[in-house]
Order: sequence, then structure tokens, then C-alpha cells
Amino acid sequence: MWGENNRFRDFIGVTAWHKAGYTGKRGRSASGEDFINSTDPHAHQTYSAFKEIAPDCDVVYLPYKRMVEITISEILDKKIDTMWTSCTSQIDGRIYDQSLIPTFPFFTYVMSAGNESTDDYNHMLESKYIYGVGAYRLMVDGNIPVPEPYSSVTDKVDFSAPAGLWIDGVQFSGTSCACPVLCGMCALVNDFFIDKTGKPLSSQMMYQFLKDYSRDICTTGKDEKTGWGAPILPPPESIDIERYAGKMLNSRDISELRTDVAANCIKFIKLCAESGYPVLVTGTVRDKEYQEYCYYKGTSQTATPSFHSVDAKLAFDVCKNVKGDEYGDNAFWAGIGAIGQKMGFDWGGSWTSFVDKPHFQWSDHGKYTSSMVRAGNYPPNMPLYEQEEEMTQDTFNTFYNGINPLYATISDVPSYWQEETKALIASGKLKGDGTGALNIRMETLRAIIIAER
Repeated sequence: MWGENNRFRDFIGVTAWHKAGYTGKRGRSASGEDFINSTDPHAHQTYSAFKEIAPDCDVVYLPYKRMVEITISEILDKKIDTMWTSCTSQIDGRIYDQSLIPTFPFFTYVMSAGNESTDDYNHMLESKYIYGVGAYRLMVDGNIPVPEPYSSVTDKVDFSAPAGLWIDGVQFSGTSCACPVLCGMCALVNDFFIDKTGKPLSSQMMYQFLKDYSRDICTTGKDEKTGWGAPILPPPESIDIERYAGKMLNSRDISELRTDVAANCIKFIKLCAESGYPVLVTGTVRDKEYQEYCYYKGTSQTATPSFHSVDAKLAFDVCKNVKGDEYGDNAFWAGIGAIGQKMGFDWGGSWTSFVDKPHFQWSDHGKYTSSMVRAGNYPPNMPLYEQEEEMTQDTFNTFYNGINPLYATISDVPSYWQEETKALIASGKLKGDGTGALNIRMETLRAIIIAER
């Protein structure tokens, strides 16, 4: 990185992020220009400007003119979370709106607004998913941001970033410079959120983040010259993570399933145990944020929950309850899959398009699809397997207590957890009344202890 650019990095808050360890290393970005094979210096200048901000971010080349035809799948496969393109175009960007962000919500795409002042602008910015980037110069005297007169004037400008960074010994100007600078800032933000939550920000929340931390340049609020102004990254430790990434609910509590599904889940665990298959429930209901996390990791096909949702409560995930062998025993999966299907569950291990062995759901034998469930159209009650007598609340509680017992006092806690439990009470992380009373479920205590280790 060029020392001459330190004042730019200081002004936009990047220096503090580098010192905190956020240099883009956990994410991946893309340039719409071929900086790998092309001899065009412009492509190499934009790449270098990006690297001045996010030096450790992996960067690939994706041809922006062919985004719709070939690039969407590459964004998914390579988990690209940011992209910049510093080329103006007369292509109407709305051609992307049916396929770009709806396909991969974690993809933030920024483009230069153009250098035409009031005469014209980059028509790719017609897309509602592409951020338009204007340029400002940072005055040497007082570090005051001033809009560049050439920067295109249009309501499609969303944010502004500095131009005039030093690249290979010369200053690189225009919105072509501002665009990769803003993209580099987005890459640092995603680096932070991947570190803290396991996933980058959605494009929508990245926009909100930049807006929240933008400094007005021309007028108060959004204007046609600088958009919301100049984003200034805040100190990483000051960020309200939950505001932008959500809480990510992933419950393991069987009682949060719909009552009929919960009863059959408990029966399923019992039947598996009788057949020699120890089963542990690892997930029941989840929120949108956790579903997005699974989608980003590649363990789910969609970013919106359906059968697992907090409204539907129709699915659960399991693993083998043997430490170190949770997912590798094919005989275990075949055995419990057969039991679940015999009971009437739809088993993800039998799917052909996306095999998901830990997953079981009630879809009334495939009559109800994910899209139907997302629309609130739920299957009827699942009959209790083997047509046993109607399960009363007392019966359900007996089953449930058998697999997830309640520890009323410390003396009920297994000996191998007692010391850690006492330490949690002493630190105030668990509530005790001084006599050893706890009233905590096994799975809840287990999760707290694991988190503390």
C-alpha cells in the first residue's frame, strides 16, 4: 500500500479497521474489468485502488456485461460478497433486477456513477440493487471533502468516496477511483460481520450501514451530487451487530415444534434408540437471519426459512449423539432415515437435488411444498405414529423430560458438568438462589457450557 494514501485511509476510518485486524481476508470480491489478462491500465488501477483499502481480500474477475448469462452461478459458487465496476454504460441496469440480488442476497454491487457532470450518468444504475458511487476530493488543508465537478449528477448516486488516490506513483482520479474505494470499505465491513456472525451483510443491510455512517457533503440528506454523502467507517467495537445482522435464532427445543410434529419427533427419537441409533436434535425452529447463515454456508438451498420457520414449526435436524462421529456414519443415516420415512416424515437424505441427511419434515407425504409453507399454507396434523392413543400433555412431558431432562438443582446436574455450572452461577451467568436451585434444561445448560469453553 502507498503511504501517500494514509490520509485517505485515516479520513474514511479504514486505518482503525486495519489495526483491528479487518483487512478483507474473510471475504471475496470481484472486479467487472479483466485485471488478470487485460493490458488496459484502467482495470489494473481500479484493482490497485481496491487493494489500498482491502489489501487481503481475495479478488476474482467477473465480466459485468455477461452478469445475467454466466455470472450469477459464479457469485453463488465462489461466495462473492462484493463487486465493483468502474465502467459507464448505456445498458439499462434493470435487466439485473430479476436475477441478481434475489439469487444471492449477500452480494453488494457498486458501480461508478460516471464523469459526465449534468450531461449523463451510468445507466447501469437503473438497477435497484446496484449502488451508484460519486466522487469527492479530499482537500489537503483540513481534510474537507468537496464534490468533484465532473462527478455525474443524478438521483441514482447513493454514496460518494474519495478520488485521487496514489496508484503506482501517480494520482488516479474520477469515479473510477471512488468506486473500488467504496467497494473496499464494504469488503472490510463484510470481513467484520463474517468474523462476528459467520456471514456477510445482505445488500439491503450494507446499504443501511453505509447510510447510517455517511457524512453529508452538499446538503442534509440525500442529494443528486453525492447521494447520502461520504461513508466513514466507525470504530469496529462500536458497531451494533444485532441491528444489521439480527439475532440468528436456531432453537434445539422440541417443544417449540408444532405439537403433532413434536410428539412424532419424540417418538422418532425413541424408535431410533430402540434400534441402536442414538439421536440428538440439533435444530428445530429458526429465524430468517439463521436461515441466511445456512444459505451462505451452503447447508441450505434458500435464504428464506420454510418448514423450519418460527411460524411453521414443521421440521427438525438431528445428528448422531456420539462426540466425534456426529455426521460420518452412513449406516446411522440409512437407519434413521428409514425409521423417519416409515413414520411419515419427509427425509432430506432421500432428496436428489439437495441431499440433507440430518433433516426431517412433515409435508403430508410431499403434498406441501416449501413455497406453500412460506405462503402460510400448512399441512394438516401429522397422525401420531402407530395410531397410539392421543398424546396428552402429561405424556408429552414424560417423553420430553426423558430426552431433555430438567435440572432443578445442582445435584441433578451430571458430575462432569457440576464444577462448570457452579462457576457459571458464581459469575452471574446462571441464576441460582444460593441453595443450588437451577430449573434449567439439559440442552440449554449444555449450550451455555460449550459457549463458555
